[in-house]
Formats: sequence, C-alpha cells, structure tokens
Amino acid sequence: MNYYPFHVGDYLSHTAHLTEHEDLTYRRMLDLYYQTEKPFTDAKKVARKVRSDQETVEIILDEFFQKDDDGWHNERADVEIEAYYAKKDAQSRAGKASVQAREKKSAPNGVPTEDERRSNGVPTEDERRSNGVPTEGDASFNQPEPDLKSSPPNAREEPNFSLPPEIPPDAWDSWEAHLQSRQPNWRPTNHAKVLSLNRLLTICAKGHEPRAVIEMAIRRGWSDFNEPTPDFDKGKPTNGKPTAGKQRQQSGRRMSASQRVREAMWRKYDGDEPGERLCETDQDSTIDGEVVPDE
Repeated sequence: MNYYPFHVGDYLSHTAHLTEHEDLTYRRMLDLYYQTEKPFTDAKKVARKVRSDQETVEIILDEFFQKDDDGWHNERADVEIEAYYAKKDAQSRAGKASVQAREKKSAPNGVPTEDERRSNGVPTEDERRSNGVPTEGDASFNQPEPDLKSSPPNAREEPNFSLPPEIPPDAWDSWEAHLQSRQPNWRPTNHAKVLSLNRLLTICAKGHEPRAVIEMAIRRGWSDFNEPTPDFDKGKPTNGKPTAGKQRQQSGRRMSASQRVREAMWRKYDGDEPGERLCETDQDSTIDGEVVPDE
C-alpha cells in the first residue's frame, strides 16, 4: 500500500510513554509493514531497514505486534489492508458491470446505439445527414471520392467565351483595357467575361447601341455596364431629371470653389463649350465663409 489512514488520536494515546527513539522506530516499522503488506519474521533485518537497533525493534514487536506462525502481525494494520483490498475489488466489479450494461444496450452487430454516440460526442445518423455527411444507409456512402489531383478546380466548369456579331470587337477590347487600368492585377476569366457580356446584351435588347453603352461605362469609370438614361450624353444618368449643376443654375444658388471645379470637370467631359459660364448669377461665391467676388 502506498497510502494508509493514520489516526493521530489513537496513536498518541497508545504511544505517549515511548521515548523519541522508540517512537521513531515504531513509526518506521508501521510504514514498512504497510509497504510490504507482510508480517515481520526477523527482528535484525527489520532493524536494519528502519535504521534502528535490534533491541528497540524487539521492544516494539513485543508491545504492538502479535506473534503468529508466519511472523509478527499488527492487528490494526491487517484490518486496514483487508479493507483496502475489499474496496478495490468492489470498484473493479462495479466497473466491469458498467461495461457489460453498455454492451447489452448496443446493437447485436456491435454498432453503438444513438445514446452511446451522443454520450461519447459522436454525431448521430440524423445529425450527420443534416450536415450533409453521407451515412451508411445512403447510396453515396461507399462511392469513391473524386480524384482532385487529376483535374484542376473548375477545369470542366469554365465556359467558352466568344463575342456575338453585334458587339464591336474594338469596343470590347477597350472595355477590357479599361478594367485592366482600374485593377492592374486583374486577370479576367471566361466566367467573368460571360457575365459582363450577358449584362451588356440585356441592356442592348432594350434598344441601346452596344458601342454607346460600352463607351459610356468607360467614360464614367464604371466596372460594369448600366442602362443609359435619355440624357446620359449630357451628364450622369438622372432618369430624365436635370443634373445637379443645372438645378443650381436654375435656382440661382451660389457655388463654392470646389463646386465650381467639379462643375468644370463635368462640362469638360460632357462636351460643353469651354467659354460657357458655370453659374448664371450676379451674386458673389463663398469659400469657407469668406466672400469671393466673381471675376
């Protein structure tokens, strides 16, 4: 035994008359007795093992041990050793009974039940099906997995791309060059080209000319095609409404310097005359709260 209960009150009441050397010898003899779980047969050997003298060992044997046919026994120690092994055997039998009970709940073919799977943290059949994992009852369970190394990803899913006759090739090349300038690391795939082409054909089916749609998207700096509005050649698409600049001119609102610059840029790209006034008003403009007279 590597452990045994030590009752301090009982020990002190029985050993209060011992000398320090006798008390130390008795404690070491108890440790040796519990460790070997055997009676003492030779006082001389015991004295050497407990680092004491033979005379002191014999005094302790006569007072605290009983002489039997197989050697010297300590009654209290024998009771504790027997109780230790009785508890150990009971725990062993309980463990075996628990294993047998779980085996009886299992299926006859040895497959664990749903309760055992859940208690062991293993997903049940229903949980695996809900997660898209094939089970033994599914037809695809025993099918071999596809060889991903033999065919690269999307190798057979990549569609073929070719321009229809109504799309000008030079205009489409300009469109791809425009996208390349926006994203230098962009590498178009056939799938992306087909999506853009379908978008363009859908817009053109409403009566718009392909080249005009492509040029408008390039001029506006778009990354996709959009349906032109009736006045798309005179500003941003506004669904027929006047642009912001025209609204300001009509309402007579004053424009700041930054608004003047933006208006000039729009007029430059929209083809207005360079000498045309940006705002038809006699009032002065303001920059950050300061009045700036018109020149």
